[in-house]
Amino acid sequence: MSSRYPNLGSWGSEQLGPLSEPPYDIDSMPHQEAIESIRGWFFQNFEDPAESTLYESAEGGYIFIWGGPYSAQEIIEDVFFGIVSEDVIKDVVKSLAIEAFDWAPSSGRIIYKDQEITRTYSDAISLYAEMQLRITGLEDALAQLTSSPGIGHNNPPGSIDATSLSSQEVAELRDLLGTLKRQPATPVDNGAEAKAIAEKLKEKGKILGDIASTELTKETVKKAFSSVATFIAGVVLPKIVDLVGKILEWISSLIY
Repeated sequence: MSSRYPNLGSWGSEQLGPLSEPPYDIDSMPHQEAIESIRGWFFQNFEDPAESTLYESAEGGYIFIWGGPYSAQEIIEDVFFGIVSEDVIKDVVKSLAIEAFDWAPSSGRIIYKDQEITRTYSDAISLYAEMQLRITGLEDALAQLTSSPGIGHNNPPGSIDATSLSSQEVAELRDLLGTLKRQPATPVDNGAEAKAIAEKLKEKGKILGDIASTELTKETVKKAFSSVATFIAGVVLPKIVDLVGKILEWISSLIY
């Protein structure tokens, strides 16, 4: 796996790492979730100068050796304009303005020449933890799917409901999640197995999407089954997409 970080061997001193990738699939997130996701990205890359920026009263204040001061509004607009709504951008900027006026690059992005690097600004351990939370969220959604009224009750063996969604599809999804959950935070295969699982989750997501689309377009679909299809389309599928994005983000953060 090729690293996206520079070759430290040619450096005479520390360097500043690049910005991390924006949140995956943020354009489909609910308003508040998009705000929190963008804030999380921002604090991964920038910080209040009071945190660690050199301050010299004789020089008139902070000395921004890593660039800056930066405007949160300019950064957020540059990165997210056209991806999320203007209302989301305004709300993010407004929330950040309460915390600081000027911003400096996060000290977590500084890469030192002689340090033993296992991760930098893109914290593999943190991303791994976030991935695990999303696995649990999807597992919970699948549990709801198979325990909701009209799903899994008084239906023929091998069928979760009267839609074309079978218990086998759900079981296979759970197996994939179980395997993914057992992945170590720093896998020896450079994330190859996790990447393969991500591809399989994409395939499962497409199957579920086709099922939900078919059921929702049936003019005579019963209310309970329509509810199942709506739950798949509105809850399960977004969680699969979010998890796949987090898997790939975690894998890309690993440095070998």
